[in-house]
Amino acid sequence: PLRESLWALLITALYRDQRQAEALDAYRTVRERLADELGLDPGPELRALEQQVLQQDERLDAPPVAVSAAPTAPTPRGATGNVPTLSARLFGRADELRELAAAIDLNRLVTLVGPAGVGKTRLAIEVARAAAPPDGTWLVRLENVRTPAALAQTIGEAFGIGGATEALVHERLQAAGALVVLDNCEHLIDEIAELTARLLDAAPQLTVLATSQVPLNLDGEVVVTLAPLALADSVGLFAHRAGERRRSFVLDPDSESAIEDVCRSLDGLPLAIELAAARTRALSVQEIARRLDDRFGLLSDPSSRHPQRHRALATAIAWSYDLLFPDEQRGLWALACFDGGAPLDAAEHVAGALGVPSAAALDVLGRLADRSLVAVDVGDGGSVRYRLLDSVRAFASLRLREAGDDAVARRAHCDWFAAAADRAQANDRGPRLVDQVHIFRTERANIDAALTWAAEYDPPTGVRLALGFGWISVILGDGAVAAQRLRDALAAAGEQVTLAERAVGYAYTCWDEAAADIERARLEGSEAMRLGELSGDPSAIAESTFALAFTLLQSGQPRAVLELLDTWWAQAVQPVSDWPLGLYSVLAGYAAAGIGDIEGIRAACVTLAGVRVEDGWLISQAEANFSALALAEGRFDAAAAHLEQAATAAEAVQLPATAGFHLSGLGRVLQLAGRPREAVLALERAIEAGLAVGLMRIVAFSRVRLGRTLLDLGERDSARTALTTANAWFTVSGGGSEAALAEALLIVMDGQDGVAGARARLDTALITARADDNREVEELIVAALAARA
Repeated sequence: PLRESLWALLITALYRDQRQAEALDAYRTVRERLADELGLDPGPELRALEQQVLQQDERLDAPPVAVSAAPTAPTPRGATGNVPTLSARLFGRADELRELAAAIDLNRLVTLVGPAGVGKTRLAIEVARAAAPPDGTWLVRLENVRTPAALAQTIGEAFGIGGATEALVHERLQAAGALVVLDNCEHLIDEIAELTARLLDAAPQLTVLATSQVPLNLDGEVVVTLAPLALADSVGLFAHRAGERRRSFVLDPDSESAIEDVCRSLDGLPLAIELAAARTRALSVQEIARRLDDRFGLLSDPSSRHPQRHRALATAIAWSYDLLFPDEQRGLWALACFDGGAPLDAAEHVAGALGVPSAAALDVLGRLADRSLVAVDVGDGGSVRYRLLDSVRAFASLRLREAGDDAVARRAHCDWFAAAADRAQANDRGPRLVDQVHIFRTERANIDAALTWAAEYDPPTGVRLALGFGWISVILGDGAVAAQRLRDALAAAGEQVTLAERAVGYAYTCWDEAAADIERARLEGSEAMRLGELSGDPSAIAESTFALAFTLLQSGQPRAVLELLDTWWAQAVQPVSDWPLGLYSVLAGYAAAGIGDIEGIRAACVTLAGVRVEDGWLISQAEANFSALALAEGRFDAAAAHLEQAATAAEAVQLPATAGFHLSGLGRVLQLAGRPREAVLALERAIEAGLAVGLMRIVAFSRVRLGRTLLDLGERDSARTALTTANAWFTVSGGGSEAALAEALLIVMDGQDGVAGARARLDTALITARADDNREVEELIVAALAARA
């Protein structure tokens, strides 16, 4: 009933028998059957035949009967088969088409695997149409087969054998060089695998292409995995289908951006994209994107002529989900709790809380991966991560809530990451710092999800999470985002937080905000100091002191830093352990450099040389202090070498923001050393590092130093651009240690360019620099005034 060539013969025969109306009825019958059962339109040959019947084309008339005719050539055997002609365009998949075609050329059993809705059937049919085996290509649709007994009959019907038994199928295929496509095998995988093995044994010339969510696991089987569409192909598919649904649809920059968002949310699944595109009949692309929170309500098309399970995304995923054993379903629920994937230990922990036996958890995850429901990513060092497509995750989350186990799963998820936070806090200032940085960078989304849950259901655990990862956030340069994360956790916990915990929390927000809002950082640093002193906790007092000292450094107040550190040192419980002693010395060294106190820098470096420091962040800061001493003593090459080592130490523990800070310092040293071209390269690297993590303060003061270096090179236009951009950022962000320098350099340039009022502005800037004890700006302006005189 699905062989278009036979329908063409019937229509032609009816027309030649002077039965034109019945011929057209036959065309309508096959058109409706193809639409209902395959979701396809008739092929171009059949559509052309309909037009010939309507137009009573003379070419359809029966040819005259010759008395003696030469024998006609036999129809090529490769022209037989029942594979339909696809009218829908296939987007992308050029590489997959070649890979699959090569696989069936070289192997007798190939299985195309992938998740529901990824387009396995369509790709298999496209490859089968292009193949030319001697006995044709045959499509066997198995999705409606419910019992093993019906398998042979269904295969036989595809070959036109009514009431077929397995023996009859063997007989039909025994001498055949056919390609058989067994479509949708996953629901009877064991039975289909056994039958396929017997068919291949009985028919040595037979080739089988199976589509399934799980391999058949037979000897000699070649498995080809079909991944979702790339973004460009996803957008092309959406736009094409939307254009078919609504003729007025136009792909412009605004709609293309929205389509990209939709396609990303739908993981590049062709079925989901086509269902979303179908909604363009009544919705804009932007409205479709906004409604994806209810994707299963949105992504259905009851008017579609496709098979039932391809008319709604939820139905397609349910087909896969309903084939799972209960433990596998609970494993899927566990993974649905994770944002951006789950490490193995965490997945096992949550699955265990949902009742999956610990001994079975790994096997459960493996079977889900075999069924194409879970993607397995292997990272550096062999770490394994399990990830769900967003649509599968949303479906599993619904089933988790329906089962009433959502609270159990979310609690287990939060507890696992709270324990990870405890480990981070215990190891974030030692040799295992890089491990904690990696965990936090990888699990940011999961940590945020755990914090969101804890804020409502367990605020003290939320504080434990936020503080545990607080220092890692600081040295990674998470800035205002990390600060708000801590504030929210502290606010949710209210009176359940101790004074010491709140002091440490505000100390971390002070560090974080120093890269963005310097005034807010000073306020929160002062509040941390107040709370720390009220608590009487030495650790909280130290954390608060160092945070405020750093912020005062960023504000260009080095003398205030030294006073604050001296007060802390006088009150600290002696002896001070190595790590706080190291940070105290680093901050004191930076402050001494800010006022040109060589002996102060030297004292800090002597202390740092004797401190046993094992984490890359503090090592990098110590190297920067050694550089400051070398610079003060005029040893430019040594200063540059120390800063290179500082940047390398930061990069070794995956801290790009810290590396950018030291690269900026390196640029300044290279400029002073008379190596301006090298300085420009270092400063450009610093700017790139700052932009990569969104730390605009690093970017701003690097641009100030870049502008100064470009001035030395005579590139005044580029210098002014860099300085103006930096100055604009400082103006709206509370100033900072480099803000006065940026403004002074611009005033100096205005004076050199003869801008009116520049001299008066220079005089004012000089008074301010002397009041602020800003030696660098003072020397710059004095030199400019001398040159002007």
